[in-house]
Amino acid sequence: MTGLGYFLVLDQREEEALPVLLRAAELGDARAMAHLGDVYDFLGEEADARHWYRRGAELGDPIAVQDLAALTRMRERESG
Repeated sequence: MTGLGYFLVLDQREEEALPVLLRAAELGDARAMAHLGDVYDFLGEEADARHWYRRGAELGDPIAVQDLAALTRMRERESG
C-alpha cells in the first residue's frame, strides 16, 4: 500500500496518494507517515506535515526523523 502511495506521489498525483497513504499510516506504517509528511509539506500544509513526520519519527522511521529535523531547522532560520 505504501509503495502505491509513493508511486502516486512520484507521478505528481498527491491528491490520489493521500487516501492510500492515510490508510497505510492508520495501520501503523511509519514510512507511509513520512510520505504523508512529504505530501503535506509539498501542499504547504506545514502543521499536517509536522504531525506525520513526528508520528513516523516516533516509530523510528529514519526518513521521518530527517525530514522533521529539516522542517524544524527551516522554521528556525525563517523566524530569526
